[in-house]
Amino acid sequence: MADIKPINALNNNQSNNSTVVGDESDILGMELHPNARDRIKEHVDHFSRLLLIQAKTLAFSDNADIVSSSHVDKALELAISEKKSRKLKEVFKILGGAFIGAFVSGFYNSLTANEPLAIVFYVALVLTGVTLVFLGIL
Repeated sequence: MADIKPINALNNNQSNNSTVVGDESDILGMELHPNARDRIKEHVDHFSRLLLIQAKTLAFSDNADIVSSSHVDKALELAISEKKSRKLKEVFKILGGAFIGAFVSGFYNSLTANEPLAIVFYVALVLTGVTLVFLGIL
């Protein structure tokens, strides 16, 4: 399990550097609720286990005898890039759903009004929407 000493050191750190939010000593001197300290410890332990597993997996795939610092750095890069990728996929799904929703409401109106240009627009919109949702799911 991870040691809480770094968190305690943050509480006792008195720095005179100022930040945008306020004085850094005000922020670092803020008390931590025991539940918050426990939650931080749990998250750090969980993340360190995931990082260790990923680094060992990379070392194994490289046929290495030991896990090197480059394996750990690469594992961290992978964890960060996966998080960004997940956010982008969510944006694709949301935009795709909005495009499909716009198609549903507008296509019927264009069809009944016999507007060929609008029909083409809504077909292109639904194809784009389906593509975005598909990319978001992959």
